[in-house]
Amino acid sequence: MKTLSAIDLLCAITRAWRDQRGQVAVIFALALIPIMCFVGSSVDYTRAVTSRSNLQQATDATILAVSKFAQDGSSVAQIRAQAVTYLQAVSTDPYAAISGDPTVSADKTKVCLNTTSHVDTAIMRIVRINQLAVSASACTVTNNATFEIAMVLDTTGSMANSDGKNSKISSMRTAADQFVDYMYTSTTLASRVKISVVPFAASVAVDTSYRSAAWVDVTGQASSHFNSPLFTGYSGLASNRFTIYGWLKSINSNWDWHGCFEDQLYPANVNDTPPTSATPDTLFIPMLAPDEPDPTYKTGKNNTTADDPYTYNNDYLDDNSATCTGAQPTGSTLADETAKQSRVCKYKNGTRTTSYPGSYGPQYGCTSAPLQRMTSSSTTLKAKIDGLQAAGNTNIHQGFMWGWRTLSPNLPFADGGAYGAPDLVKIIVLMTDGMNTWSDTNSTVDGSEYGPYGYYNTANSRLPATNRNVTTGSGARNAIDALTREACGNARTAGVIIYTIGFSVSTDPIDSQGLQLLRDCAGNTSRSFVANNSTSLITTFAHIGSNIGTLRISN
Repeated sequence: MKTLSAIDLLCAITRAWRDQRGQVAVIFALALIPIMCFVGSSVDYTRAVTSRSNLQQATDATILAVSKFAQDGSSVAQIRAQAVTYLQAVSTDPYAAISGDPTVSADKTKVCLNTTSHVDTAIMRIVRINQLAVSASACTVTNNATFEIAMVLDTTGSMANSDGKNSKISSMRTAADQFVDYMYTSTTLASRVKISVVPFAASVAVDTSYRSAAWVDVTGQASSHFNSPLFTGYSGLASNRFTIYGWLKSINSNWDWHGCFEDQLYPANVNDTPPTSATPDTLFIPMLAPDEPDPTYKTGKNNTTADDPYTYNNDYLDDNSATCTGAQPTGSTLADETAKQSRVCKYKNGTRTTSYPGSYGPQYGCTSAPLQRMTSSSTTLKAKIDGLQAAGNTNIHQGFMWGWRTLSPNLPFADGGAYGAPDLVKIIVLMTDGMNTWSDTNSTVDGSEYGPYGYYNTANSRLPATNRNVTTGSGARNAIDALTREACGNARTAGVIIYTIGFSVSTDPIDSQGLQLLRDCAGNTSRSFVANNSTSLITTFAHIGSNIGTLRISN
């Protein structure tokens, strides 16, 4: 038997096609109809699947938005009307519609919603199928958990700027008040929520009654308690900063401790590390901004500039007070400037500098109102929020850490439940309108403004290894960003849920680095928001509130 080659076989098939082309054409034409229907069905079905997916997303968003109305006592008709409005706003599908009435359980803990739509077919019309119906459903079931929530709120100077309608801090107060109202007027949440309010600027303050608390370094044990050029500790004069504050208060009644602390040493300052006297460096050191050298002697850090009375921002005492003995340094070398600044003797019965500006002094950098520990009293929370004022620079890391501490089961407050406890949810809602700031003053011996980390040249023990030896404002910002990012990650690992809100208005925007930090802090883009005006800020707080305490179940 002869074996056909590939070429011979191809030729034979071609001859057969020519001989029987009439019959093959008829068969092919008959077969083409179901083939086209099959292909068309596949195309139309794919469009229907996409439409259904989009409808489900819109339905999920709608049920989350309207479920709060059930908890607030709205009727089914009112809930349906809200659902219709919201679905139209979030869906691009012109055929999307609410199907029937929402269902609400007797105890108002479960709300369900059905939606429908359709896809107009393209190819399947050949067989008289003009539409493919799609539908979706979703329910929210109120979580039975208890909630511990820290509201960490930016009260820096830029919050006094306009958001296009009001001052930003006014809009923030309104949004935060409404958030509190929602939590405590919801019949299903009110008994299961405790909230703290943590205002922040360059630092965070607590009530001054904590000055003798066990977690405060009242005896000068911590290695950074006296840190040159801040000031050098002399056992014969002062054993701790509160002694110095006592002297200063006798000079000026406003020169007392205002409740702010320097930061713990790294890595305690990015973890929920309990402060204990057994490990003195975990204790909190009261912030005391030192009196910086008098203008008479200032000639610049590099001994090249002429005397400048504004080189040192925080000169509030005469360097040669009555209680100081021995010759006062009069030169302008780094050693001289350091010696002038670290003379503890000038604080006792010292003389106030005549050019002292009212905003400076030992409390410099401590501008925020004291934080409010967790409470179930909406009246207390709203009184704190309504009294917030704008002043100072931005330090998101400090705000975040003190917010976390208010939720912690550990000192300094120990108000929170145990990590991992059943049905306990810990949440931080962090709002800021700016970026981390720690300004340099390169013409001074300190190199920077004083703050929670001290000065640039005393800060290394409080900074990550990769962000030490800071000399510029940009380097300082990167260091605080690194601390913030690490602290947020550690809190999330501990089980804390983080929401971030960047209040970035067109006339005073947050830059891309700042917005990325907020996204990184939240750890989930769905929990990181940007509000561009007062309306969107209020809406964002409301959206976060409506998500807390609910669990979406899609059917």
